[in-house]
Amino acid sequence: MTLVLATTACVDVVPEAPRDIPLAEAEAAVRHSLCERVFNACRCDQWSWYDTEEECNQEVAEAVSEIQQALDGPMGDALTYDPSCMGSYVRVLDDLHCDLEYEGSFEECQTPCLLVHGNLSEGQPCELYGEWISDCAQGLVCYGTCSSPCGGGSGSLAAEGESCFDRPCEAELLCDFGGDEICRAAPEAGSPCVQGQCATGAFCESADVLDPMSEQLCYAPRGVDQPCRGHDQCVSGFCPAGFCAAAPREGESCEDQGVCEPGFQCVDGVCGLGDSLLCSVSVPSV
Repeated sequence: MTLVLATTACVDVVPEAPRDIPLAEAEAAVRHSLCERVFNACRCDQWSWYDTEEECNQEVAEAVSEIQQALDGPMGDALTYDPSCMGSYVRVLDDLHCDLEYEGSFEECQTPCLLVHGNLSEGQPCELYGEWISDCAQGLVCYGTCSSPCGGGSGSLAAEGESCFDRPCEAELLCDFGGDEICRAAPEAGSPCVQGQCATGAFCESADVLDPMSEQLCYAPRGVDQPCRGHDQCVSGFCPAGFCAAAPREGESCEDQGVCEPGFQCVDGVCGLGDSLLCSVSVPSV
């Protein structure tokens, strides 16, 4: 699992900003938020990226050592360690808690928060020294030259009504590639689909299921005992035999469909708590 550092906030109360973590404190902070929790607090019965806590600790130590080597190397004078980005990385780990599912959002385009960055501007030739180390200025990515992560040289995402020909749309917007290539709000139930997609909670299907060329419309998910053609068409998220049904609960069999009610996972054919997301997180290669 790769964690991308970006600034996202969709809450009424502005959360406390991540604390700056000096490089001298980085190893201890990551070991606490990742290694100690995976092996002492979170449920990782089925699988973990690391076999032992010692293996996790060792990889953290190596990653921090590589950061220091980059700063001490020939290009060190042109590189800067960013303690706020290390703080953001640790905050992401902490925010995962021991949850089974990620409640945040993965944006199509995110501004990177490089642990070590340079000062090269957009368009200049660059070197990538690791997953989170380059000589580009903070906020740019290195693809041979320093570039905006959103493409098009704009440095920003396209807002509703703007062209998405050369850059992605803002969150919750869809690019109408088959039409005028304009960013539009995801359609709600009753509206035509945009590129086969609908707003969260709705699903896209042909108005006439017997005619695949008929107009595709967004529909609200269906309740128990209503006909369905896929799990995403049911409020319960479970369409076992053409009709929506209640999803299996903890301790019930999920062998045929692999589906359980929210909060549980299908483990060895039975719905149970499953493993925490944190179990699949690895230390980034820097």
